[in-house]
Amino acid sequence: MTRHTARTNPTSDLEKEEIVRLREEGLSKSEIARRLGKSIGTVTHWCLTLGAEPPRPTKLSPQRYATVRGGHPVRPFAPEEDRQLLEWAAESVSYSELGRRLNRAPSSIRYRLLTLARYEAQDD
Repeated sequence: MTRHTARTNPTSDLEKEEIVRLREEGLSKSEIARRLGKSIGTVTHWCLTLGAEPPRPTKLSPQRYATVRGGHPVRPFAPEEDRQLLEWAAESVSYSELGRRLNRAPSSIRYRLLTLARYEAQDD
């Protein structure tokens, strides 16, 4: 398998637009990556950075609560954690400190805040 990185396979503006379009049509990140010859990490990065979301399901899938990534169970954020996270972030608490407070990785905190911001923008 060829490993793609930003250096060996940079993402053009047209590809970024295509990532957004396909994600908003509901394609999975892995399908987008396959179609464009990019890594899933690259597609995930641009979806998060550009705010590309698939159409929202009307109900949360039970599968969401049994997610495993990289062999590790993924603990979804609870509504109370989201509320507290937004409150602390408004006080300019660092990702590292937020992670310590919620027993999560700073990267999880960063990406959750990006997700919450996208949800808020969609609701406006």
